[in-house]
Amino acid sequence: MPQSTLTMTEAVLLAHALVARTAEDVGARILFIKGPTAVAVRARPARLSTDVDVLVDPVAFEEVCHAIEDIGWRRRFTQRQISRAADLAFDHSTHFIHTEWPCDLDVHFNFPGFLAADQDVFEALWQRRILVPIAGTKVPAPDFTGQSLVVALHALRDPENHSNTEDLKYLSIRLGGAHPELAQEVGELAAATGSSESAHQFLVSIGAAQSTPEIASDRLAAWQFRQQTSGLSGALWLAELRRTPWAQRPKLALGALLPRREFLAGSHLASDLTRRQVAALHLRRWQRGLRATPAALRSRHLDSGA
Repeated sequence: MPQSTLTMTEAVLLAHALVARTAEDVGARILFIKGPTAVAVRARPARLSTDVDVLVDPVAFEEVCHAIEDIGWRRRFTQRQISRAADLAFDHSTHFIHTEWPCDLDVHFNFPGFLAADQDVFEALWQRRILVPIAGTKVPAPDFTGQSLVVALHALRDPENHSNTEDLKYLSIRLGGAHPELAQEVGELAAATGSSESAHQFLVSIGAAQSTPEIASDRLAAWQFRQQTSGLSGALWLAELRRTPWAQRPKLALGALLPRREFLAGSHLASDLTRRQVAALHLRRWQRGLRATPAALRSRHLDSGA
């Protein structure tokens, strides 16, 4: 009998229930963000999701990650030779993959754009939690206000992307004009989570912008860097290269152009890649890097003194 496979939609919905149960088993607080839960509260238009985004109470993050590994998921290989540009990385999550599931799990301890302390961000969103019916169970998620801010921040990382443009327009219509009280709630949540500056463009569009001084922090710099480079791979490598002494640049450049085989294999489900497959993955990385180069070179954060 042929083995049955999950569709992407089935996998995403069932994985929400799986992660919720796994977190409950270890007594950890979590909040599902984006995806089906954002659609359920009408903070995002309905469309196919390919992964599960979950924000974990920072104090329980590693415990939840270990519990997810215990049920057969594995972490994507993320080791990289970025040290001088680490302040621009905005590390915020761990990705998990599974050979029998077509979707990924993106397990967050923070979310790009929230510049306040991780625990403060989680507590602010946790106070606005609701239960959303997903795959026959009820999973915790931020309410409409919380999801709106999460969706907006995600969209603002690359506002030229078509889906992101749709999301921002959708939220502006939902929150603008006839619903000033909802817009005000979003503005207050932005202030509480340190995202008034990073979400400023969105807050202006819904009439909820607040007069706050710019936050001088590594996180704001990392956020601005992501916006300027659209988060494309290669940008961090360029920043690292510019901050590296000339004598060490050839070795660094070689590592960026030809990363170790386990790095490539660890980012995909296949663990026994052929030479042809490895070559194709290298080519794909180079293409993404070339697309990122012009914007990355224009970024002021590439300078050694950033």
